[in-house]
Amino acid sequence: MKKLKLIYNPNSGDKTFKQSLDDCVRVFQDSGYAVDLLRAASMDALGEHISEMRDYDRVIVSGGDGSVNLALNAMINQQVRVPLGVIPAGAANDFASFLKTPPEPAKAAEALMRGSVVDCDIGQVNERYFINVCAAGLFSNISTQVDNSAKDVLGKFAYYLKALSQLSNVEPIPIRIVTSTETIDEEVYLFIILNTAGAGGFDKICPAASIQDGLFEFIALRAKPVIELTPLLIKIFRGDVIDDNAVLHLRDAYFYIECRTESSMETDVDGEEGPKMPIEVTNHKQSFPIILPEIRTDKSEPRPELRKENEHAR
Repeated sequence: MKKLKLIYNPNSGDKTFKQSLDDCVRVFQDSGYAVDLLRAASMDALGEHISEMRDYDRVIVSGGDGSVNLALNAMINQQVRVPLGVIPAGAANDFASFLKTPPEPAKAAEALMRGSVVDCDIGQVNERYFINVCAAGLFSNISTQVDNSAKDVLGKFAYYLKALSQLSNVEPIPIRIVTSTETIDEEVYLFIILNTAGAGGFDKICPAASIQDGLFEFIALRAKPVIELTPLLIKIFRGDVIDDNAVLHLRDAYFYIECRTESSMETDVDGEEGPKMPIEVTNHKQSFPIILPEIRTDKSEPRPELRKENEHAR
Protein backbone atom coordinates (compact mmCIF):
# COMPACT_ATOMS: atom_id res chain seq x y z
CA MET A 1 0.00 0.00 0.00
CA LYS A 2 0.94 3.63 -0.41
CA LYS A 3 2.08 5.30 2.82
CA LEU A 4 0.83 8.56 4.30
CA LYS A 5 2.16 10.39 7.35
CA LEU A 6 -0.42 12.52 9.16
CA ILE A 7 1.16 15.13 11.46
CA TYR A 8 -1.24 16.98 13.70
CA ASN A 9 -0.80 19.67 16.31
CA PRO A 10 -3.50 19.20 19.00
CA ASN A 11 -2.93 22.76 20.24
CA SER A 12 -3.69 24.50 16.95
CA GLY A 13 -6.74 26.69 16.55
CA ASP A 14 -9.75 25.67 18.64
CA LYS A 15 -8.10 22.30 19.47
CA THR A 16 -10.99 20.32 17.98
CA PHE A 17 -9.14 18.48 15.20
CA LYS A 18 -8.89 15.36 17.38
CA GLN A 19 -12.66 15.03 17.06
CA SER A 20 -12.22 14.63 13.29
CA LEU A 21 -9.10 12.48 13.42
CA ASP A 22 -10.89 9.18 12.84
CA ASP A 23 -12.87 10.60 9.90
CA CYS A 24 -9.66 11.85 8.26
CA VAL A 25 -7.89 8.52 8.74
CA ARG A 26 -10.88 6.75 7.18
CA VAL A 27 -10.74 9.05 4.13
CA PHE A 28 -7.03 8.37 3.64
CA GLN A 29 -7.42 4.60 4.09
CA ASP A 30 -10.37 4.51 1.67
CA SER A 31 -8.06 6.21 -0.84
CA GLY A 32 -5.54 3.37 -0.55
CA TYR A 33 -3.07 4.74 1.99
CA ALA A 34 -1.63 3.13 5.08
CA VAL A 35 -1.74 5.95 7.62
CA ASP A 36 0.88 6.65 10.31
CA LEU A 37 0.12 9.32 12.90
CA LEU A 38 2.52 11.77 14.49
CA ARG A 39 1.10 13.84 17.33
CA ALA A 40 3.36 16.89 17.52
CA ALA A 41 2.08 18.90 20.48
CA SER A 42 4.76 21.58 20.24
CA MET A 43 6.25 20.71 16.82
CA ASP A 44 9.70 21.06 18.46
CA ALA A 45 10.38 17.33 18.26
CA LEU A 46 9.36 17.10 14.63
CA GLY A 47 12.90 17.12 13.24
CA GLU A 48 13.86 13.70 14.55
CA HIS A 49 10.94 12.11 12.68
CA ILE A 50 11.40 13.85 9.35
CA SER A 51 14.15 11.71 7.80
CA GLU A 52 11.96 8.59 7.97
CA MET A 53 9.35 10.36 5.85
CA ARG A 54 11.43 9.82 2.70
CA ASP A 55 9.72 6.43 2.52
CA TYR A 56 6.23 7.98 2.41
CA ASP A 57 4.12 8.96 -0.58
CA ARG A 58 2.34 11.85 1.14
CA VAL A 59 2.82 14.00 4.23
CA ILE A 60 -0.28 15.77 5.56
CA VAL A 61 -0.05 18.46 8.26
CA SER A 62 -3.08 19.44 10.32
CA GLY A 63 -2.48 22.76 12.00
CA GLY A 64 -2.07 26.45 11.34
CA ASP A 65 0.45 28.25 9.13
CA GLY A 66 3.09 28.00 11.86
CA SER A 67 2.78 24.21 12.01
CA VAL A 68 3.06 24.00 8.23
CA ASN A 69 6.12 26.26 8.32
CA LEU A 70 7.91 24.11 10.90
CA ALA A 71 7.18 20.93 8.94
CA LEU A 72 8.32 22.56 5.70
CA ASN A 73 11.61 23.76 7.20
CA ALA A 74 12.32 20.34 8.70
CA MET A 75 11.62 18.61 5.40
CA ILE A 76 13.74 20.99 3.32
CA ASN A 77 16.65 20.93 5.78
CA GLN A 78 16.68 17.12 5.71
CA GLN A 79 16.13 16.97 1.94
CA VAL A 80 12.80 15.18 2.22
CA ARG A 81 10.92 16.02 -0.97
CA VAL A 82 7.55 14.34 -0.43
CA PRO A 83 4.29 16.07 -1.49
CA LEU A 84 2.94 18.09 1.43
CA GLY A 85 -0.77 18.64 2.07
CA VAL A 86 -2.50 20.88 4.60
CA ILE A 87 -5.64 20.37 6.67
CA PRO A 88 -6.46 23.82 8.10
CA ALA A 89 -6.71 23.68 11.88
CA GLY A 90 -5.25 27.01 12.99
CA ALA A 91 -6.87 30.42 13.48
CA ALA A 92 -6.23 32.09 10.12
CA ASN A 93 -4.88 29.27 7.89
CA ASP A 94 -3.74 31.68 5.20
CA PHE A 95 -1.98 29.16 2.96
CA ALA A 96 -4.83 26.65 3.08
CA SER A 97 -7.28 29.47 2.46
CA PHE A 98 -5.36 30.53 -0.65
CA LEU A 99 -5.64 26.96 -1.96
CA LYS A 100 -9.40 27.11 -1.22
CA THR A 101 -9.14 24.11 1.09
CA PRO A 102 -12.44 23.33 2.87
CA PRO A 103 -12.30 24.33 6.57
CA GLU A 104 -13.93 21.07 7.73
CA PRO A 105 -11.15 18.49 8.35
CA ALA A 106 -12.86 15.50 6.72
CA LYS A 107 -13.82 17.54 3.64
CA ALA A 108 -10.27 18.89 3.48
CA ALA A 109 -8.94 15.31 3.58
CA GLU A 110 -11.28 14.30 0.75
CA ALA A 111 -10.21 17.31 -1.33
CA LEU A 112 -6.54 16.42 -0.81
CA MET A 113 -7.15 12.83 -1.90
CA ARG A 114 -8.86 14.06 -5.08
CA GLY A 115 -6.13 16.65 -5.61
CA SER A 116 -2.96 16.77 -7.66
CA VAL A 117 0.69 17.44 -6.90
CA VAL A 118 2.10 20.77 -8.04
CA ASP A 119 5.49 22.43 -7.66
CA CYS A 120 5.21 25.42 -5.33
CA ASP A 121 7.45 28.48 -4.96
CA ILE A 122 9.21 28.57 -1.59
CA GLY A 123 10.59 31.69 0.03
CA GLN A 124 13.85 31.84 1.95
CA VAL A 125 14.57 34.62 4.45
CA ASN A 126 18.18 34.38 5.62
CA GLU A 127 18.40 30.72 6.75
CA ARG A 128 14.65 30.21 7.21
CA TYR A 129 12.11 29.01 4.64
CA PHE A 130 8.50 30.13 4.33
CA ILE A 131 5.52 29.18 2.23
CA ASN A 132 3.25 32.17 2.72
CA VAL A 133 4.66 35.40 4.15
CA CYS A 134 7.55 37.29 5.70
CA ALA A 135 6.61 40.57 7.38
CA ALA A 136 7.72 43.27 9.81
CA GLY A 137 6.26 46.33 11.47
CA LEU A 138 2.65 47.18 12.28
CA PHE A 139 0.30 44.16 12.30
CA SER A 140 3.10 41.73 11.43
CA ASN A 141 3.10 39.97 14.81
CA ILE A 142 -0.66 39.92 15.32
CA SER A 143 -0.83 36.14 15.11
CA THR A 144 1.51 35.77 18.09
CA GLN A 145 -0.16 38.53 20.14
CA VAL A 146 -3.82 37.52 19.83
CA ASP A 147 -4.93 35.53 22.87
CA ASN A 148 -5.75 31.90 22.06
CA SER A 149 -9.15 32.14 23.73
CA ALA A 150 -10.00 35.14 21.53
CA LYS A 151 -8.97 33.16 18.46
CA ASP A 152 -11.22 30.29 19.53
CA VAL A 153 -14.24 32.56 19.95
CA LEU A 154 -13.73 35.21 17.28
CA GLY A 155 -11.58 33.50 14.63
CA LYS A 156 -10.27 35.96 12.03
CA PHE A 157 -12.17 38.83 13.65
CA ALA A 158 -9.75 38.62 16.57
CA TYR A 159 -6.94 39.59 14.20
CA TYR A 160 -8.91 42.60 12.94
CA LEU A 161 -9.57 43.82 16.48
CA LYS A 162 -5.89 43.47 17.34
CA ALA A 163 -4.94 45.35 14.18
CA LEU A 164 -7.17 48.28 15.13
CA SER A 165 -5.78 48.34 18.68
CA GLN A 166 -2.24 48.78 17.33
CA LEU A 167 -3.02 51.99 15.46
CA SER A 168 -2.53 54.15 18.54
CA ASN A 169 1.11 53.01 18.85
CA VAL A 170 2.11 53.29 15.23
CA GLU A 171 5.52 54.72 14.38
CA PRO A 172 7.14 54.92 10.94
CA ILE A 173 10.09 52.68 10.11
CA PRO A 174 12.82 53.97 7.79
CA ILE A 175 13.86 51.07 5.55
CA ARG A 176 16.03 50.50 2.51
CA ILE A 177 14.66 48.04 -0.04
CA VAL A 178 16.99 46.47 -2.58
CA THR A 179 15.45 44.41 -5.37
CA SER A 180 17.05 42.78 -8.37
CA THR A 181 16.70 46.06 -10.31
CA GLU A 182 16.49 49.02 -7.90
CA THR A 183 17.11 50.48 -4.46
CA ILE A 184 14.34 52.36 -2.65
CA ASP A 185 14.42 54.32 0.62
CA GLU A 186 11.02 54.65 2.30
CA GLU A 187 9.43 55.33 5.64
CA VAL A 188 6.73 52.73 6.21
CA TYR A 189 4.50 51.38 8.93
CA LEU A 190 4.88 47.80 7.79
CA PHE A 191 5.96 45.63 4.91
CA ILE A 192 4.89 42.17 3.89
CA ILE A 193 6.49 39.86 1.34
CA LEU A 194 3.80 37.52 0.08
CA ASN A 195 3.95 34.23 -1.76
CA THR A 196 0.14 34.03 -1.75
CA ALA A 197 -2.73 36.51 -1.73
CA GLY A 198 -2.85 37.34 1.98
CA ALA A 199 -1.67 36.97 5.56
CA GLY A 200 -2.95 37.24 9.12
CA GLY A 201 -6.53 36.64 8.03
CA PHE A 202 -6.39 39.43 5.41
CA ASP A 203 -6.87 37.12 2.44
CA LYS A 204 -7.30 39.61 -0.44
CA ILE A 205 -4.21 41.79 -0.20
CA CYS A 206 -2.82 40.61 -3.56
CA PRO A 207 -5.63 38.73 -5.33
CA ALA A 208 -3.48 38.07 -8.43
CA ALA A 209 -0.67 36.36 -6.48
CA SER A 210 0.64 33.03 -7.75
CA ILE A 211 2.65 30.29 -6.02
CA GLN A 212 4.30 29.25 -9.27
CA ASP A 213 5.51 32.44 -10.98
CA GLY A 214 8.79 32.67 -9.07
CA LEU A 215 7.91 36.16 -7.79
CA PHE A 216 6.92 37.70 -4.49
CA GLU A 217 4.33 40.41 -3.96
CA PHE A 218 5.87 43.13 -1.79
CA ILE A 219 3.44 45.45 0.00
CA ALA A 220 4.46 48.34 2.26
CA LEU A 221 2.21 50.92 3.89
CA ARG A 222 3.89 54.30 3.52
CA ALA A 223 4.04 56.56 6.57
CA LYS A 224 0.95 58.76 6.44
CA PRO A 225 -1.04 60.64 9.08
CA VAL A 226 -2.53 58.15 11.54
CA ILE A 227 -6.01 59.40 10.76
CA GLU A 228 -5.66 57.96 7.26
CA LEU A 229 -4.85 54.46 8.50
CA THR A 230 -8.35 53.39 9.49
CA PRO A 231 -9.86 53.80 6.01
CA LEU A 232 -6.73 52.16 4.60
CA LEU A 233 -7.24 49.21 6.95
CA ILE A 234 -10.80 48.89 5.67
CA LYS A 235 -9.41 48.75 2.15
CA ILE A 236 -7.12 45.91 3.24
CA PHE A 237 -10.15 44.02 4.54
CA ARG A 238 -11.90 44.51 1.17
CA GLY A 239 -8.88 43.72 -0.98
CA ASP A 240 -8.61 47.18 -2.57
CA VAL A 241 -5.25 48.16 -1.09
CA ILE A 242 -3.10 47.69 -4.21
CA ASP A 243 -4.58 50.75 -5.92
CA ASP A 244 -4.02 53.12 -3.00
CA ASN A 245 -1.19 55.68 -3.33
CA ALA A 246 -0.30 55.08 0.33
CA VAL A 247 0.84 51.60 -0.66
CA LEU A 248 4.17 50.65 -2.20
CA HIS A 249 3.65 47.55 -4.34
CA LEU A 250 6.61 45.73 -5.88
CA ARG A 251 6.98 42.37 -7.59
CA ASP A 252 10.36 40.61 -7.64
CA ALA A 253 12.13 37.33 -6.85
CA TYR A 254 14.70 39.00 -4.57
CA PHE A 255 14.59 41.54 -1.75
CA TYR A 256 17.22 42.79 0.66
CA ILE A 257 15.69 44.92 3.39
CA GLU A 258 17.39 46.80 6.18
CA CYS A 259 16.11 49.18 8.81
CA ARG A 260 18.13 52.39 8.57
CA THR A 261 17.90 53.12 12.30
CA GLU A 262 17.39 49.76 14.06
CA SER A 263 19.27 46.65 12.99
CA SER A 264 17.63 44.31 15.51
CA MET A 265 14.05 44.72 14.31
CA GLU A 266 12.21 41.38 14.35
CA THR A 267 10.25 39.78 11.53
CA ASP A 268 7.35 37.38 11.37
CA VAL A 269 7.51 34.32 9.12
CA ASP A 270 4.29 32.36 8.49
CA GLY A 271 2.98 33.48 11.87
CA GLU A 272 6.15 32.44 13.71
CA GLU A 273 9.04 34.56 14.99
CA GLY A 274 11.46 35.13 12.13
CA PRO A 275 15.04 36.42 11.82
CA LYS A 276 16.01 39.94 12.81
CA MET A 277 16.77 42.62 10.24
CA PRO A 278 18.52 42.99 7.93
CA ILE A 279 16.98 40.23 5.82
CA GLU A 280 17.70 38.75 2.43
CA VAL A 281 14.66 37.13 0.81
CA THR A 282 14.88 34.81 -2.20
CA ASN A 283 12.17 33.03 -4.17
CA HIS A 284 12.96 29.39 -5.04
CA LYS A 285 10.68 28.91 -8.01
CA GLN A 286 8.59 25.72 -8.05
CA SER A 287 11.03 24.03 -5.69
CA PHE A 288 8.76 21.98 -3.41
CA PRO A 289 5.80 19.66 -4.13
CA ILE A 290 2.49 20.42 -2.46
CA ILE A 291 -0.92 18.81 -2.82
CA LEU A 292 -3.42 21.12 -4.47
CA PRO A 293 -6.86 20.13 -3.19
CA GLU A 294 -9.54 19.48 -5.77
CA ILE A 295 -12.56 21.51 -4.77
CA ARG A 296 -16.04 20.53 -5.84
CA THR A 297 -17.57 23.89 -6.58
CA ASP A 298 -19.14 25.96 -9.34
CA LYS A 299 -16.98 25.40 -12.42
CA SER A 300 -17.20 29.11 -13.20
CA GLU A 301 -15.16 29.94 -10.09
CA PRO A 302 -11.58 30.71 -11.19
CA ARG A 303 -8.76 28.54 -9.93
CA PRO A 304 -5.05 29.38 -10.29
CA GLU A 305 -3.34 27.73 -13.23
CA LEU A 306 -0.81 25.37 -11.70
CA ARG A 307 1.50 22.87 -13.30
CA LYS A 308 1.26 19.28 -12.11
CA GLU A 309 4.49 17.66 -11.06
CA ASN A 310 5.68 14.42 -12.60
CA GLU A 311 5.21 12.30 -9.50
CA HIS A 312 7.82 9.79 -10.66
CA ALA A 313 10.51 12.49 -10.69
CA ARG A 314 10.75 12.77 -6.88
